[in-house]
Amino acid sequence: MLEAYRYNKVEHLVYASSSSVYGGNKKVPFSVEDKVDNPVSLYAATKKSNELIAHCYSKLYNIPTTGLRFFTVYGPAGRPDMFYYSATEKLVAGKTIQIFNYGNCKRDFTYVDDIVEGVFRVMQGAPEKANGEDGLPLPPYAIYNIGGGTPENLLDYISTLQEELVRSGVLPEDYDFEGHRELVPMQPGDVPVTYADSKALEEDYGFRPTIGIREELKKLSDCYKEYSN
Repeated sequence: MLEAYRYNKVEHLVYASSSSVYGGNKKVPFSVEDKVDNPVSLYAATKKSNELIAHCYSKLYNIPTTGLRFFTVYGPAGRPDMFYYSATEKLVAGKTIQIFNYGNCKRDFTYVDDIVEGVFRVMQGAPEKANGEDGLPLPPYAIYNIGGGTPENLLDYISTLQEELVRSGVLPEDYDFEGHRELVPMQPGDVPVTYADSKALEEDYGFRPTIGIREELKKLSDCYKEYSN
């Protein structure tokens, strides 16, 4: 496989990484200049290794390569294990939703439409190729965050989701939300805050995610209503 890349004609390899690589970093917002050597989950470790392998390919075979660290992506037709969907399913079924770290979490939620726009823009401009002092190619490699830079409190997010589920008719107006919430400790491998510094993406590609959670959750609730019918 490595040998095949020696003769490649790849113009620009763009791949998905994750905000999970920042692990338990205390400094926020998370910048691509921050160290990412302390993952707190196996998922984060695999994403970090993915970035390292991509860097090696870029160096060895002079392939323009860009990694994108996505921040809490969600949207219609998303994974059923993602919180917004699993919480909706449980509430509809009359079950209790667990809220980790007793609700003291913040997430830089990023709607899938913003992710798609960011990926599309990055695909249009590859890192430039150049040689170092030794005459050998420098890796044409770059990393960017894609996140709105506006972390939302998890309890506020849940309240907005509940309001939109009522508005769309997924749940009745008299639904007992408080009776279906359970505040629990932080789960292993999770972090209290995600927060993207996306200045580099904005400077290089003129883009920053802008879709807010109210607009996002309205679409999700309407989509769920249509799907459930």
